[in-house]
Amino acid sequence: MTLAAAAFGVLTAAAGAQDMQSPSTPQMSPGTGAEAESVAPDGEPVTAYAMPPNPNDLLTGLYATRATAEACDIDVDSEVASAMAADEARYIDQLGLTGDAAAEAYDQIVTTLDAQGLDCAEGSADVASVTRVLDLYAQQ
Repeated sequence: MTLAAAAFGVLTAAAGAQDMQSPSTPQMSPGTGAEAESVAPDGEPVTAYAMPPNPNDLLTGLYATRATAEACDIDVDSEVASAMAADEARYIDQLGLTGDAAAEAYDQIVTTLDAQGLDCAEGSADVASVTRVLDLYAQQ
């Protein structure tokens, strides 16, 4: 189980506690560049749409990454930290979370990860997942 998956329920509960309403079906629009051509069983071409990432999932993963980096004392470059903070603000806005609700969600993720027991040893799965995320941000 990834850190984001372990923490996913925490953010979902925090969002629900704020009486947020999210669409029950994903919103997709044609022509966004996310489409790919495929073929239906009858041979007719069909456009398949990639699902856009859910801001709830993205914020959960970002919080899990940040919490693990802090707990495991993983150094985060200032430019990477700045880019992560910008994404965090965007996801919070997209979800309609208040500052208090976002802080509570982060605290709950920290609690969940503490209870799960992070492995901060060099080369561990927890450290490797954080390093991969930080590397992705560094490449932007």
